[in-house]
Amino acid sequence: MYTVLPFSEDGFVGSCTHPKLSENACRQNAHTRYFIEYLRAIGCKTIVVEQDYVDRDYLVDFTAYYARCFFDYDRKCKRLHFFSGDFAAGDLEALLDGSMSPMPERFGKYLGFIVVKPLPVRFFGRTCLVTYPTDGGRRFPSLRRYDVHLAGEPLSVESLAFQEQDRDVAACATAAIWSALHKTAKEFGFRIPTPSEITRMVDESSSTSQRNIPNNGLTVEQIRHAIKKTGLEAEIFSVPNLAALKTHIYAYHAFGLPVILGYGLETNQGELLGAHAVTVAGMNLDTKGAAPTLTAQRIIKLYLHDDQAGPFSRATFGAGETLETQFPDPHGPVLAKPRKVPGQQPSYTVIVPVYPKIRISVTEAIDYLKDLLKFFSRLQFGGIEWDVRLISNTEYKKQIPTTTTAREVIRRVRTAQLPRFMWLLRGTTQRGLLFDLLLDATSIRDAELHVHRVFYDEAVRSHVWNNILADKSVQDRLMQSTHERFAKAILAVFEPDKPTAPANSDAVIIA
Repeated sequence: MYTVLPFSEDGFVGSCTHPKLSENACRQNAHTRYFIEYLRAIGCKTIVVEQDYVDRDYLVDFTAYYARCFFDYDRKCKRLHFFSGDFAAGDLEALLDGSMSPMPERFGKYLGFIVVKPLPVRFFGRTCLVTYPTDGGRRFPSLRRYDVHLAGEPLSVESLAFQEQDRDVAACATAAIWSALHKTAKEFGFRIPTPSEITRMVDESSSTSQRNIPNNGLTVEQIRHAIKKTGLEAEIFSVPNLAALKTHIYAYHAFGLPVILGYGLETNQGELLGAHAVTVAGMNLDTKGAAPTLTAQRIIKLYLHDDQAGPFSRATFGAGETLETQFPDPHGPVLAKPRKVPGQQPSYTVIVPVYPKIRISVTEAIDYLKDLLKFFSRLQFGGIEWDVRLISNTEYKKQIPTTTTAREVIRRVRTAQLPRFMWLLRGTTQRGLLFDLLLDATSIRDAELHVHRVFYDEAVRSHVWNNILADKSVQDRLMQSTHERFAKAILAVFEPDKPTAPANSDAVIIA
């Protein structure tokens, strides 16, 4: 039932083959080559092959499609487990018969698993592997824990599920939705559908004559409908350039939500390959460069679950408005570009499955920031880098810096009544943290959004209030020069402490 072998190219290929998949066909698969290089990069030393594995996603797809084919297809899969340690079959046998327990250190770190489906093509199923090391600027905020049992031995891996596109029961957009929901649906307590279930969900909204299985692809409206059928909502944005793309991706992904990204593909020889959809599963930030206005502009790479390439495949921001991807092409890199749609400006499509109570989007948060930047420009106060992202009540209270913030401020933040979801506008200067502004992400449009603020630099707050905003005539001009709700929010941000706050506090907070 279990086979142990050292990791190598031949070993991996041999582990994947089955009666309907030859060794030669496996070697020629682009995903095979990607996985071999990826497993080397994360330090794989040993493979354990688990035979006759029942995979829920494949079993549902098997029932929906393959069980009705003329040729017989097996309903059971293989599952390949990967470890960073060197061990032999005898070590696993000792674990199985109970003479060695728990799993010894020589097994090393558990690196995850790949399900191999009993199909002749597109045979890589549910895959959960550890990421590249998170050194430097790499960030993988959308990972979740997957619990695994190997012969009764509990294991776990932090990852985001990936699988190769199965064109018979799914499309690239289906695979992207499936990967995104593995975090978002799990996070908010909704059921995660299988690829064939996602494909069937969109049939209700389809206005085309194409059949749903086999599947030829999904429209944006079909993607929205599939997400809505799970109980979530879909925020959909058309962004014309890479700067806006970074802003939209960072705002949600930094919170831990996977983002579905749609674009056009073009070879480096100018050949158009059509539209494509992927899941953003990570990002790399330039942490040493000059401070931009938005932290989002520090993104230099994305890590994509690209069903045509592999999990955590790199996409580098290149010249013009393009991303250089790892989409397989024998002639060189394939570029992601804004997609051309008749009658519309070429754009990238950003789709984010969100909890229904998150009603205010990044668009409103950025609009609020633009008004704030206009106000600061009048004060000739610049040099602020803004970190704009979604955040939960619990996460915000956990991440308040405890070494540089007064105890009374920490206590008041942690006991404050705040919305479940908020937009964080965090300003930072060369001196360090300046202040946090919190907007209610569960509010309704055109309502007051500002709910809280924390000042980390009391000298700045005091200067702005005492020398500018305390003047009643200045307050009147502010009310006349902008909409009332923003003017009131500005005054609330900078006005002095409530009397209950400690006079010698290094930071000031107003609820």
